Amino acid sequence: MVILEQYPHFLYFQSQEESEQDEHGTWTTKPQTWNYLCRCRIERNGQAQKITTADGKVFQFTATIYMPRNSAEKPLMIGTRIFVSLLKILDFETITDTEIKNLIANGVILIDKLNATFEIGRLHNRLWV
Repeated sequence: MVILEQYPHFLYFQSQEESEQDEHGTWTTKPQTWNYLCRCRIERNGQAQKITTADGKVFQFTATIYMPRNSAEKPLMIGTRIFVSLLKILDFETITDTEIKNLIANGVILIDKLNATFEIGRLHNRLWV
C-alpha cells in the first residue's frame, strides 16, 4: 500500500525589512532574508489555465502551491519571491542566489518564482506563481 504525503515540499519566502533613517538623516537598507513558511504541495499548471489576480489582471500561472489552512496569518504580498524545496534546507536564512541556482540544477529546489496571488481558504491556503 502506498501512502502519499499531503504536503511533501517545503516553502520559503524572501522578506525585506523596512529601511531605517539614522540620526543624521541617512537611510540604511536592511538585507533581504529567507524565511521558512510551512510544508506545502506543488501542482504544476499543465493545462495552461489562467486566473485573475487581485489587481484585475489575467495571469497564466506556472503552478499552484497548496499549504495547510493555518500556515499563514496573513497572505504573502504580491511580488514576494518564493522557492519550494524537496528537502528542508538547514541554512536557508543566508542562502545566496548562486546556491539557489545550484539547488535548482540538482533538483532540490522545484520552483523559484514571484507570488502572483495568495488566498487563505477554509480547507487550505493557496499561492499561485
